[in-house]
Amino acid sequence: MTDWILAQASQPFTLFVGLVVLSFILEDLATLTGAAMAAAQPELFMVALSAVLTGIVVGDLGLYAIGYYARRHPRVKQWLERRGLHKAQRWLKANLFTLVLVSRLTPGLRLPSYTACGLVGAHFGRFATYAVGLVIIWTIGLFVLTASVADFTERYLELKHSWWVVVPLLLIMLFLVQRVLRKALLEPPVLPSTMPGSGDSGSSSASDLHADSHKG
Repeated sequence: MTDWILAQASQPFTLFVGLVVLSFILEDLATLTGAAMAAAQPELFMVALSAVLTGIVVGDLGLYAIGYYARRHPRVKQWLERRGLHKAQRWLKANLFTLVLVSRLTPGLRLPSYTACGLVGAHFGRFATYAVGLVIIWTIGLFVLTASVADFTERYLELKHSWWVVVPLLLIMLFLVQRVLRKALLEPPVLPSTMPGSGDSGSSSASDLHADSHKG
């Protein structure tokens, strides 16, 4: 996929579509690929950045929408009521930013967390503001970091096509950083005892979410 995207560098529209699709599959890879291309060809900066941002934002809001429309199903609504929907809504109202931040930094958490936000009816305006704001900061930060690493490899290591070194290197760095963040941020705050189904069911919900994060 990345080879095909790199081959389309001279066709901005095709490049845009390719990066958007890649962001649905592997978000970090799409971000680093777009950033490496922008570093190599500055005229592609806005195309690559807007494509990656579009793909990630659409994906994040799409997860919320899946949960939001799923809760309209009678059986899902009944299940939520039995599980303590109002307690979950109160917890999300107080901790929505923390949940979105931890989910953004921890692989595998966005799918269950963002879908759950829609499922329990978290305030969409606040959710969208936090999600989009963090995406912008995260993506621009990765673009700047990638450009700096690419410049270093080309200037001091004399690599003409440095993207094939930069992208894998930064993917490994992100993986290690996110593992540290998972241990530091995920375990204490994600599902406190005030979440629905406290007690045995609450413990099982926390373990389920932790298991989902390891799958990502």
